[in-house]
Amino acid sequence: MAQRTKALAGTASRDLSSKKVSTSKEKRPKKRSQGKNMIFALDIGTRSIVGIAGERLDRDNFIVKDYELIEHPGRAMMDGQVEDIAQVSRLIVEVTHRLEARLGISLTRVSIAAAGRMLRTARVNVSRELPSPLSQVDRDMVLGLEGEAIELAQEQVKKEELRPDGSNYYCVGYSIVEYQMDGHLVSQLEGHTCSKISVELIAAFLPYGVVEGLYAAVDMSRLEVSNLTLEPIAAMNALLPRELRLLNLALVDVGAGTSDIAICRDGRIVSYDMATIAGDELSEAIVREYLVDFPTAERLKRSLSTEEDLLKYENILGVSCEVKPQSILEIIKPTVDLLAQTVADKILNCNGGPPSAVFLIGGGSLIPGLNQALAAYLKISPDNVAVGPRRSLKDIDASAFPALTGPEFVTPLGIAITAIIQPCFQFFGVTINGRRLKLLNVAKTRLMDVLLMAGFKAGQLIAHSGRSLLFTLNGAPCTLRGGLPEHAVVTINGSPASIESDVRPGDVILVTPARDGEPAAAIASDFIPKSGYSAILVNGESAKPDRRIVPGDKVDILPLAASSDPIAPPDLKSTVLESAPYEKTTLPPQTEFSQEPLVFTPMPQDGLAPEQPQKSQAPSPESVWPAPDKKNDASETTGSEAASGATLGVTLNGQPLSLPLSNGQSAYFMLHLLKRAGVDPSDPKGRLVLECDGSPVGFMHPLRNGARVQIGWK
Repeated sequence: MAQRTKALAGTASRDLSSKKVSTSKEKRPKKRSQGKNMIFALDIGTRSIVGIAGERLDRDNFIVKDYELIEHPGRAMMDGQVEDIAQVSRLIVEVTHRLEARLGISLTRVSIAAAGRMLRTARVNVSRELPSPLSQVDRDMVLGLEGEAIELAQEQVKKEELRPDGSNYYCVGYSIVEYQMDGHLVSQLEGHTCSKISVELIAAFLPYGVVEGLYAAVDMSRLEVSNLTLEPIAAMNALLPRELRLLNLALVDVGAGTSDIAICRDGRIVSYDMATIAGDELSEAIVREYLVDFPTAERLKRSLSTEEDLLKYENILGVSCEVKPQSILEIIKPTVDLLAQTVADKILNCNGGPPSAVFLIGGGSLIPGLNQALAAYLKISPDNVAVGPRRSLKDIDASAFPALTGPEFVTPLGIAITAIIQPCFQFFGVTINGRRLKLLNVAKTRLMDVLLMAGFKAGQLIAHSGRSLLFTLNGAPCTLRGGLPEHAVVTINGSPASIESDVRPGDVILVTPARDGEPAAAIASDFIPKSGYSAILVNGESAKPDRRIVPGDKVDILPLAASSDPIAPPDLKSTVLESAPYEKTTLPPQTEFSQEPLVFTPMPQDGLAPEQPQKSQAPSPESVWPAPDKKNDASETTGSEAASGATLGVTLNGQPLSLPLSNGQSAYFMLHLLKRAGVDPSDPKGRLVLECDGSPVGFMHPLRNGARVQIGWK
């Protein structure tokens, strides 16, 4: 092991001392594009960043073309989480530029992995009936099935983690436990012909802050994340292929900030876990004992595996000192024991007992005595705790780079091979009104979906005219119209957008929320004729001229005593009292809108004519159709709407629903019924299904009398 460590140290030294890529303006050869078969993997670790570039030969095999390792100049990361985004980004750029210069390739896409800090896992099983009894399973069916399982697992984690800060957990990787085809176990589903498929998987989740920090550093480096996974998943894919998972094995990646754990048996990965104690705790023990800075402590720790008899260093007081490696080992022994005990407890808890063997990888695995201590706590033979691969990695050809056989390179190689054999559901970022939002990278993401996920409510997207004022004036029914609405204006990257516009990674979305028109308002003096009056009666009682009119009032303006004729009501033109003749009314003018990027435009009143409803299909048993919210329905039938009596009748999830119509709410769309159905798009519980009269529809589908609506999560 000492010889391997020396070789590794020499390689790291060569990488760290290599010259930076020239930034001068001399003419350089044009770089080739990355191409679909070139894989670029980054292991963004607490202590260093490792970049590996290689070529995918077929679906499973990967050949390394070059690699680069650069250590962080400062503590830019803590416990596997990005602390200094700018500093981490600078190192990513440097690693990328060095590889580009040597390979002559422009690297634009990268695969990354997250450490297991605050890791949460969920194990779920999902089945799906195929369209016909003899359907052939294709890749899209498998991905759809796995995606449905991930959504279910995410909902399970959210229920278990009721965090007061409202933080969300995102899927950073998953492992297939088993596939089934018509109830029979199979290793792969694709290509088989059957009537029912199912998958059981373990999905791993990390908090938003951990994932967002990684994405922010990569985004700042002008790279696109093509695949995201979890570090122990990557390491397991590289070190323990499927045929070895029949054995009960544990893999422990001891990094600088975290110790990530994965366990397999019976041909499947059964558990993931992590410990927050790792290599940094050993370095901190050296810092305290010998009064040195952290980089010096790191150098002393790494020298413990060499054959040097005396280690020289300078403490923070400027005093030159010497120490024997054995003395340092005695100082850090309590911390090594604590690390071994913590990891052993995690393994025993996840596995239900000691495994047959343990593989230690990562830079921290090279600490002398760690493997023996771990074996003792697990009560297994020290020979069954291996440091590093101990053999060639399956499906990975790294023969041109002997240093990559070291334990600290298992994870970056695993990130590359995982990008080939198991492309994961990843996220992309957009900006909405200056706020970053992470979205699951699915085949198509519509603007309306994004706005609802961002927390926008229907009232912010669809505006309505102000509430009309209905009352009686001198015995004649009158309606005073409310003000016109200001519709929402939405742009994507500065261009007008519609609710069906596609949203892509990096899009900048600006939303000016809709504003309802002001409600109609009037006072009794607004209706006094120029000839004067003798009295004002409201609901049969004497009232002052400044008496505010409310819906349903009966207003009578009595004439002067000199005149025996009652005051005739003004020309109401079909019982609608326009606001223009009355100067004291402060309603906005009824102006026409120009052709601006107005996204949400209500349907005209005549679009609500009754029609014969189509035959409704029965909902899928996999769907959940919540009952309509009766309380919300009742709250809508007060005031002027109740006075008008106009309603729109629909059936929502099997229950009749009466929707009040007024001048302020003259049309209804599917979007309006989300709340009544108990559905909150900002808190997804599966795939949102919208159906009207048995057919799938969108949020802005207009509702007509007799419509049969189904809204729920599938």
